Amino acid sequence: MKKYLFNPYRGIYYEDGINRTGIKVLVVGVSHYCKGGCNESDRDLCLKNPFEKKICSVDDSFLCDYNMDNIYYYLKDSSDYKTYIRLSSIFLQEQCIGKNENEESQKDYIWSHIAYTNYLQKILPTTNSTSKNYDFSNYSFDMFISALKVIQPLPDLLFLIGNNVRGAFTENMANLNKHLQPISGVRNKEWLFRGRILDKDMIFCVLKHPGWKHYSKDIQNENIERFKEALKNAKEVI
Repeated sequence: MKKYLFNPYRGIYYEDGINRTGIKVLVVGVSHYCKGGCNESDRDLCLKNPFEKKICSVDDSFLCDYNMDNIYYYLKDSSDYKTYIRLSSIFLQEQCIGKNENEESQKDYIWSHIAYTNYLQKILPTTNSTSKNYDFSNYSFDMFISALKVIQPLPDLLFLIGNNVRGAFTENMANLNKHLQPISGVRNKEWLFRGRILDKDMIFCVLKHPGWKHYSKDIQNENIERFKEALKNAKEVI
């Protein structure tokens, strides 16, 4: 029986690696959010069996395909997907934080070479992803690992989107006595780590959330520098 609720997205050329480096990349987003304003009991009903139910889904597709649906619609028309637009620009190493010609022409190539999944295997009530409604539990981490297992071969480099995802990894790995080893960043604000999951050495890079309301070109440039350093370190694990 599957523990995870949402199928990870895996680009058709994922195994070739990003930017012709051979480095297999997984982007770990935060969570899915309810778009219909439904209450908690309704959301629980949606998630009772997402592999068979289409309640709250997009265009009558199965709820378990939420990851793939979001990326499909971004690739089809990126105007409402600023997080994906900015992620693509980070991978292109461009400071632009809005839709632009280069991002538009290269996005299919980028996303065909990476994998993506959100960390939480649930649907949150709003897009305000604060720590108080985020689930740092062992149970949620185990659900994420069950989703990670289906991305084969396993990634070499994980981009963790935002501090909540960072905290979920650092806390749960510490609880398992498999502490992530800091590479870059000041104490308690480290953003580049090395660790081992599922008997595989991986690099973990925390990006400042591209969907943050105060996101700026300066933050975009910082994320690009993090991306570059992460790639350098990931070469050691492939």
